[in-house]
Amino acid sequence: MITVGENYRLKSDSHQWILQVRRVGKNPKTKEEIENWNNSYHPNIIQVANKIVEFETREANDWAELLVKINESATLLANAINKVLEEDTEQIVDRE
Repeated sequence: MITVGENYRLKSDSHQWILQVRRVGKNPKTKEEIENWNNSYHPNIIQVANKIVEFETREANDWAELLVKINESATLLANAINKVLEEDTEQIVDRE
């Protein structure tokens, strides 16, 4: 599983990519915080990245804020990719 920030996780199977989006709510009876992961299914990684950017930019109120949120989304995705690359490099080094 690939973690993207605190609110997204990626998995895949032989047919699709699965994007898990973190949602936090409260139990109406106990008022206790509840964490749920909602799945969405995508045929390729580009659509997954687009969906993350869509979620991250949805709250923008003007063009300037939208550009900031797009930049933040790109950074979020780049950090996740770097983390995966570092882990893969460590595994290769450990095998040698």
